[in-house]
Amino acid sequence: MPKKLKQGDKAKTLEGLLKELREGFGLTQSGLAKIMGEDVSYIINYETGKRRLGLGDLVHVAGADLHLDLAP
Repeated sequence: MPKKLKQGDKAKTLEGLLKELREGFGLTQSGLAKIMGEDVSYIINYETGKRRLGLGDLVHVAGADLHLDLAP
């Protein structure tokens, strides 16, 4: 069984990283949800860990039209 993360470790998770990125672009949860064509609960649930991000979800989130340059 996986260990539970401490509060300070949350930013090290994929959910924490996605939240940091969203906030870095100045987007609210509802703003990102609107761009993605999703309900705000979709964003809230994956950022809080209530919804696990599968590969399909990750592709959906990454495919949000934010005009990101992901090249290294």
